[in-house]
Formats: sequence, C-alpha cells, structure tokens
Amino acid sequence: MRYLLAFTLLLSLALSNPAQADQNATPPTSKPGTQQPPESPLRHLETAERLSQEKRFKEAVVEYRLFLKSNPDQEAAHFGLAFALSQIGDEAAAIDAYLSALRINPSLWQAELNLGLIYLNQQKPADALFHLERARILQPTSFNTQLFCSRAQEALGKLSESESGYLAARELAKTEGEKYEAHASLALLYAKQKAIDKLQSQLETIQALKSPDPRALYLDLAGILYRHDDFEAALSVLNRLPSDFAQDPELQELRGRLLLRLQDFEKALAAFKSALALQDQPKRRESLWLLMADANRQLERPEEVLACLQQAAGTSQDPDLHFQLATEYLKRRQFDPAAREFLTTLKLQPERSECYSNLGTVFMLQENYPLAISALSKFKELRPDVPGTYFYLGLAFDKLADAENAYAHYQRFLELDAGKSDKQTFQATERMKVLARKLKRRN
Repeated sequence: MRYLLAFTLLLSLALSNPAQADQNATPPTSKPGTQQPPESPLRHLETAERLSQEKRFKEAVVEYRLFLKSNPDQEAAHFGLAFALSQIGDEAAAIDAYLSALRINPSLWQAELNLGLIYLNQQKPADALFHLERARILQPTSFNTQLFCSRAQEALGKLSESESGYLAARELAKTEGEKYEAHASLALLYAKQKAIDKLQSQLETIQALKSPDPRALYLDLAGILYRHDDFEAALSVLNRLPSDFAQDPELQELRGRLLLRLQDFEKALAAFKSALALQDQPKRRESLWLLMADANRQLERPEEVLACLQQAAGTSQDPDLHFQLATEYLKRRQFDPAAREFLTTLKLQPERSECYSNLGTVFMLQENYPLAISALSKFKELRPDVPGTYFYLGLAFDKLADAENAYAHYQRFLELDAGKSDKQTFQATERMKVLARKLKRRN
C-alpha cells in the first residue's frame, strides 16, 4: 500500500520574513544603460511552490535548491523540496530534506508525518512509528497523525494499541472519506485477528457510508480470511459487495477459490468460468484453467481435466504445468503427446529427474528400447539409488539381446532392492540364470 504524503503550503513562512528570505536583494532600477540587479532569491521559492502545485516536481526541485543556496534556514523551502523529491521517487534525499526542516523547526508536525509515511512505504514500521508518534504528540487532533500512527503499530504487531488508535481516529474523522478510512482500517485489523463479529459490525457501517468503490477493501478482507482458512467468513464478505461488482475477474476468481475449498465444485467452476470470460492477463488465465482442472478432477470428469490442462499449457512456460499435462496423457496411454510434454518440461527445467523416469516408462511401453535406455540412463545419473531403474534398464538391454548389460543391471537391482519387490526379484533372478548361461557359452 502506498501512502499519500501530506503537502501543506508553507510559503507563508518565508514570506512572513522577507528580509531574511531576501537579505541580498537589491531594489530594481529601470535607468537605461545601467546593469540590472541580481534576481531575487525569493522568486525561486515562489516559482518552486507554483511548480509543485502544477505537479512539475523535477523543475520544482531545481528552484527550491536555488533558493536554499542563499536561504538555508528556511524550513518552508526544505519542506517543499522534500515533498517534491518524494514525488519523483528520491526518498533518501526527501528524508534528508525533511530532517533539515525539523532541525530548523522541531514543531513542524507535517514533516514528521511525511517522514513516517515514507518509512511506511519502505516497510520500515519502527522508523515510521518514531516519527508518526512525534507527529501525533505535536498535532493530537489530526486524523492523519492518529490513523497512520496506528497503521505503524499494526505493522509492528502491536494490535491492541493499533485498535485503540483506529478507534480514536474514528472519533477524529470529519469527512465521509476519513470515516471510511477509519472503519476500513478497523475491519482489516479484525479480519487479521479473526474477530468475525467485530468485522461484521464494521462492514455494516462501511456499507452505510456508501463508498464509491469498496471493491479493493472487500477483496483484501476476503483474502486475509482466505489465508486464515476461514472460507465461509471470506465468502460472506464477498457476498456483501453490490451486484455491480460481479463483472470483476479478481472477485470471481477469489469466489471460485473459496467455493473450491468449501467443496462446492459446481459453483466454483461457474465462478472460474465467469472470471475467465473477464480476465485478459495470460498468466491469470492460465491459473484459472488450472483451477478449473482441479474442480473437474474433484468431480471425476477426466476429459474436462485434460481439456483444461491443454488450454492452460497452450503458451505456458511453466514446467509444472507441462509435467502435469504429460502425466494426464500417460494415464490415458496417449504415449506420443505424453513424451512430447515430458520433453517440453525438460526444455524448461533440464534437471527434472522424474521426467527421465517417466519418459523411460513411455518408451518401454512403446517397446522403443534404445530410447528407453537413453532416458533411464539419464535418470540413473541423477538418482543413482532407485532400484526400479536398474530393473527396467536390465529389461531393456535384455530385449535388445545385450546379455552383459542386462545381467549387470539386474544384479544391481537385486543389491539395491534387497528382496522388497517379490515379483521383480523373481523375474530378475530367473533372467540372470538364463543370461549367465549365455555369457558362459560366449566365453
């Protein structure tokens, strides 16, 4: 969350003492042929303030600095410079400028407030709280000092102090917007605490305030409850949103996720389909297809699962997705597309060892023993202690009449398996007897 800095026009501070602001100024003269006097430094401050009001902050920074060269003790200029610097993203320089203003005037609560907001944006709540508490002491009746001080306390896990602070901010709120902010902050705090009754009470008030766009708040609240595994409470929060917001892909996706966790799979599918129709971001669409595959899997609809995975994998560079699709093909004994997807997975994630094992399975089932040996040998390099690998390598070499390699791999299988797999142990032992006779005759 980005916090907006408070900009208070402090030009009057400089203008109230023009002699100090313009100690070197020389009255202009219009006599022809005479040299014009130097430009008044005060003009730089006036220009800087105007540029800030016009949101031309880079130009304003230049003018503030020109003024401060000859007027370094003007708190208004340091404050204005700090604000302009913050607006162009130079927060380190902005912090220095605010501190300069405070060295001149330690009672400048607006500077303390804005310093706190910068540190909140930087996710440094301890530094933020230091300045926000000072701002609150200096200006105890300010809604913003109380609200943001409480947010810093919340970020530090001081939830009891934070709740008290939000309640105090609620009493200081004058406008509908401030009231909404106070109640929204309380609602988010109660959601984190899983204080559902208190949360519902705040939501009643928030609905009465009729914010023009409560979507972000409700999504945040439902998201917090979702992460706390309180799916029913999260769904009840979303259900409070007016029907006008039904055409929101994020809302429909979250609704679907909640219904999926509540095992209402048909309604979850309907929500995901609505989200898919509204969503134009490729990665989010991919995620929705995967969620639909999961819902269909729960409903035991294997063909729909495959169709969803195929849609998701279309242009995806996600190796997990291609591996999942390959596994679905393998279950259906669709060997060629299974091999293709396992190979795609390996292009995206070359050291994914289970792909080589599965490719070995595919090629063994296709009776393509040379390719099976190639895949299984690579798996053996990556995972040398899996007994079954040696059994199937032995089998593949056996099929190719390579008695020496077949015997060696069957033998290694027996050593690693230690009799745990009865059927394969019997098969390997019997084949080794035959192979031993062949090798003896050859020698």
